[in-house]
Amino acid sequence: MLGAPDLDRAVASVERLTGVKAATGGSHSGMGTRNALVSLGGQQYLEIIAPDPRQTSFSFQTDIRTLAEPKLIGWAARTNDIVSLAKRTREGGNQIFAGAVHPAQDSPKGCQLQSFEIEHPDPVKRLGIQAEVKLSKGAGFAAVLSSPKGRVELR
Repeated sequence: MLGAPDLDRAVASVERLTGVKAATGGSHSGMGTRNALVSLGGQQYLEIIAPDPRQTSFSFQTDIRTLAEPKLIGWAARTNDIVSLAKRTREGGNQIFAGAVHPAQDSPKGCQLQSFEIEHPDPVKRLGIQAEVKLSKGAGFAAVLSSPKGRVELR
C-alpha cells in the first residue's frame, strides 16, 4: 500500500517510475480515502491510497495527509482462515479491507513484484503470517518491481 497526500500526483509519480498508469479504484466511505490500483502479477497488486477531498472526515489508520511524498505504509496478506485472521487483525488495532473482485484481476498490468521486505527494529516480533522481518533502525517496507521502464524500488 503506497500512501500519499494527493492521489493524482501519486498516480502520476508511479506512472513516471514504471510506465504503467494506475486505474482509479474508488472511495472508502467514512474513512476519508480513495485509491488507485496497479496489478503486480498473480494475486498481487499495488494500492495507491490518498485522502479523498470529497469526504469531510478522515479516519484512516495512518495520517497520509502529512506525508511529504508517496511512501509504502502497509501490506496485505492472503489467508485460508479469514475468520481467525480477522479477529487477530482487529485485536491488534489494524483494519481489514475486502472486495468482490480481486484487485489484481482488473487493474492495469505491466509491473511484477520481484521482492517485498518488512523492516523493523525488533525482527523477532510475530506477525501471524509467514514473512521474514529484516532488522532495521525503523519500521518500514521495501518493494522491488520490474516494470516497462525497468527496476523500480518503492519504500
